[in-house]
Amino acid sequence: MQARGLTAVVMAFGEDWASIGLQDQLRPESASTLDAFRKSGIQSITMLTGDNEATARAVASELHIQDVHAG
Repeated sequence: MQARGLTAVVMAFGEDWASIGLQDQLRPESASTLDAFRKSGIQSITMLTGDNEATARAVASELHIQDVHAG
């Protein structure tokens, strides 16, 4: 799940178990804002996040960010 940008949540109800994946939604303007930065000459964009590495890389991939620092 994490490789797809999801956070796994496991729940137990007595003897029954369930797992679901939760995902933050990117703001609609995220991609266009980063594109504007790139067009203005900013060559290097870095993502800094407290999320785990796999989730961070999945989100960064959607936004074409190469440099990711997670954890």
